[in-house]
Amino acid sequence: KQWYQRRVYGYIIMFIYITFTLGQAGSCSFSTFMIESKVTLGLGGVLIVLLSVTASIGVFAFVGVPATLIIFEIIPFLVLAIGVDNIFILVQTYQREPRKEDESHSEHVGRIVGEVAPSMLVSSISESTCFFW
Repeated sequence: KQWYQRRVYGYIIMFIYITFTLGQAGSCSFSTFMIESKVTLGLGGVLIVLLSVTASIGVFAFVGVPATLIIFEIIPFLVLAIGVDNIFILVQTYQREPRKEDESHSEHVGRIVGEVAPSMLVSSISESTCFFW
């Protein structure tokens, strides 16, 4: 039961870290706190990581790979670290790049993702390679 509590506490700490690092909570009013503090971004990032780990465990169980303590203890935090890194890369680039005058919101997001996707891919591959080899 103790390893489960540590994992939950770790995810809560990462959620709080994402929320306050990416958000501008000090410069916003009470009515815009939920938007400016990036609470939903932090929650969404942690939920995507939880769902991806759950899906990967399910796929490996379906194939017949036996579950070990490493799968339940280390892999979720590794995936969380990689996911949080990608969240920071994407959001900070989005905040720094102004939208062009003739550009719609979806085109702006597409342009930003096009700029940072190679960096996110290289970052994910290098972090995964370091942890798995």
